[in-house]
Amino acid sequence: MKKNFILLSVAFFLVFSNHEALSQKIQKKKITSEELKEWDNTIVAENLLSKTSAAEKSKAKEEAQAIAAYVLKAMLYRIDPATYPIDDKAGSIEKIALDAIDKFSPSTMSKAKARTLVMWGDPHKKTKLLGKFATLDFKKKVIAPDIKRISKIEFRPVLKNLNDGAFVYPAQSTIQLGGAKGPSANYISDNLPVFNKLDLVLRKVHCADETNPEGGDDDMVIGGLLIGASGNTNSANSFASGHYDDGDITNHGAYPFGTYNLNSTSGYPKVFYCILQLIEVDTDEAEAAEALTDVMKLVGTLVSTVNPAIGALVVAVAEAVQIFTSWLIDDDPFYPYGVTLNLNSQNKFGADGRSSNWHTGNISDHGGTYRVGFYWQLKN
Repeated sequence: MKKNFILLSVAFFLVFSNHEALSQKIQKKKITSEELKEWDNTIVAENLLSKTSAAEKSKAKEEAQAIAAYVLKAMLYRIDPATYPIDDKAGSIEKIALDAIDKFSPSTMSKAKARTLVMWGDPHKKTKLLGKFATLDFKKKVIAPDIKRISKIEFRPVLKNLNDGAFVYPAQSTIQLGGAKGPSANYISDNLPVFNKLDLVLRKVHCADETNPEGGDDDMVIGGLLIGASGNTNSANSFASGHYDDGDITNHGAYPFGTYNLNSTSGYPKVFYCILQLIEVDTDEAEAAEALTDVMKLVGTLVSTVNPAIGALVVAVAEAVQIFTSWLIDDDPFYPYGVTLNLNSQNKFGADGRSSNWHTGNISDHGGTYRVGFYWQLKN
């Protein structure tokens, strides 16, 4: 599923016009043997999602399908409010879902409505999306009691953390999934600067293998969901990465993918997560990047109503991302990849606050394989 080459500068102007850090020209070329050697010597961030058990994934998928039911209810209400009335009482999950989709861009909302109608008219797609919740009566004003009857999932209203600009629960427990492979230095000195933010900075994207069928090129869009130390969530800055054939590598310089607040919890260690989402698109890249940001914000908001424990939240996010990218974005999403940083102190990376270079392992789907290079940057 490839489209013909279009001018990369047009898509990048639309996506990146508000990002001063991307003023430099994107550089794409074939990877050299020297670059492969450097890449192979770079720290590999394990996919934390590979550590989850089948039982954890099954539970998270059920939660994601229940969330999808609430989002579907909200979409149907926006399509036909007379037929599908909704409980718009403040604090209800129906209202939270409705408020979340109302933040979609006009383009995302228009396409989401169209794709919802297609799914709604196809019993197989409806069952695949909703699982056991496909039998719900969406003409009822309130579907929460029926969801509770079908499943033991508990939904709770969320609180707004004004410091983080994201939805969080108070006093959450932190569960680290797997081990973060990275620099073990934990420098502590009174002479080092005091940091209060953490950036995830994207450097390069390497296409090890183009998606099938080969013969054209891959138009790749990359986004993600940040999960902070307190469980706060926020969408990463989605963007159009470029057009890829086998062996291509794109240098993005120092793209500001997302920022975490170090002060959302007290003390150390602090654990930070990012769920990376790659999509090979056949549609307009700028619109797809915008839609991916909208979907990530939706997922972060709704998943936070289910999971107060961060470890469980991460797994639920990954399952929800799969459901919502497949449903609301008309392209080829890859399976999500989760990276994590266990920060022992704000001085972990020394005076300049910059980690060494990291990259993901293979992110594979649709017959293609990509790797994403990044680093962590502490700042004031």
